[in-house]
Amino acid sequence: ESQRLAAKERQVEKMVTLKLMILLSINLRSSWN
Repeated sequence: ESQRLAAKERQVEKMVTLKLMILLSINLRSSWN
C-alpha cells in the first residue's frame, strides 16, 4: 500500500516538474521577444 502511494507521489512529482519546465520555457521565449 505504501509502495503504491510512493509511486503515485513520484508520478505527481514528474507531472509538476514537467509543468514547471513548460512554464519556464514559455516565460523564457516570451522574454526573448
